[in-house]
Amino acid sequence: MGYFIFKNRNSNDFGPVERTKMLMRNKQTLNITNIPQGTPVMSWGGHETGTIQFTIGIRDINDTDTVDDLLGWLTGEGPLITSVDTSKYMWAYCSAEIIPNPISSRLATVAVTFITEPYRYAINNPEEKLTMAHNPQSDNPNLLECKIENTGNTQCAPTFRILGSGNIQLWLNHIKMEIQNVSGGVIVDIPTLRVKDLSGNVILNRTIGDPTQYLLNPGENLFEYIGATEAYVTKNTRWL
Repeated sequence: MGYFIFKNRNSNDFGPVERTKMLMRNKQTLNITNIPQGTPVMSWGGHETGTIQFTIGIRDINDTDTVDDLLGWLTGEGPLITSVDTSKYMWAYCSAEIIPNPISSRLATVAVTFITEPYRYAINNPEEKLTMAHNPQSDNPNLLECKIENTGNTQCAPTFRILGSGNIQLWLNHIKMEIQNVSGGVIVDIPTLRVKDLSGNVILNRTIGDPTQYLLNPGENLFEYIGATEAYVTKNTRWL
């Protein structure tokens, strides 16, 4: 027996989960272009959505208030946590029809299907202060660096909060970004591909660089800056 939590509510509120069907990893698209009298060109695309299925045992199908509560819960979208791994969540959508299957005058089972986005995310996702230090091999005393560890099994899109004023230069794995005329600090939010001041105003017009390349690779990543006073990161660690 297991359970799942959807939109912060536990399936145990209604009954035990009798069966679980889960994918280990969602399918990744492989694009194939055939070349006449040549070698096919292969290129990878993104990962597709997946499905997860549960069967919930309902203790009393005649309790209409509980059934209505169940149906109101199992709709829409939200975070989905399974008892298989309670440290991660998926973003899931519940839109399929739900038909009770009576097994006695009171007991019934309900099959539930979720459509899930490809990634699983860490539930514990704190903002961390980065401990910056000078690289003794660098001849620039203003260049500070640190290592950022990504414990996931795929690239993740972090959010940086950088404090400082003036022109700030950043490097992530040697990929440069510069934010000009900063007053107090900036937010580099890779999930939304936005660079904002600390009040939330978008300042991409003062940003030089491509935010789409600012991803943390699995393992160790090198982060550097010039012109900042402090830096914080929310890693948004994820797994396939």
